[in-house]
Amino acid sequence: MRLFLLLLAAALAGAQAKNESFGGVGMTLGTRDGILVLGTFSGAPAHEAGIRAGDRIVAIDGAASKDLELVKVVEKIRGQVGTVVRVSVRSPGDAKPRELKLTRATVIVDDKIAVESARQGAKQGIPESQGTRGY
Repeated sequence: MRLFLLLLAAALAGAQAKNESFGGVGMTLGTRDGILVLGTFSGAPAHEAGIRAGDRIVAIDGAASKDLELVKVVEKIRGQVGTVVRVSVRSPGDAKPRELKLTRATVIVDDKIAVESARQGAKQGIPESQGTRGY
């Protein structure tokens, strides 16, 4: 089975994520005027669906995400491997978001992923402080 990467909310829970696995879609998220995609990982469901750094997650399964805490967004995107999550994404310059159906895959979080997340966040101007980044 192919393994996909996703950084999620271990830092928000106050713990360092090491070799944790769960169902996800393979993107790194931060908060700035809503939920911002910091990056996706090659081969992951989010990347394959065309989600890119700088996109905004505006809804998850039909519910607006703008006022949600990052940890709540992560909880909604995570789920059982093989199940579908609907994500509405607006890319820079687009007037309307597009709705994507992503099938969750196995995700592994390790130290290498945390370093990549910090790099992607820095490119988007997202600080690494707790509460501003989803792992």
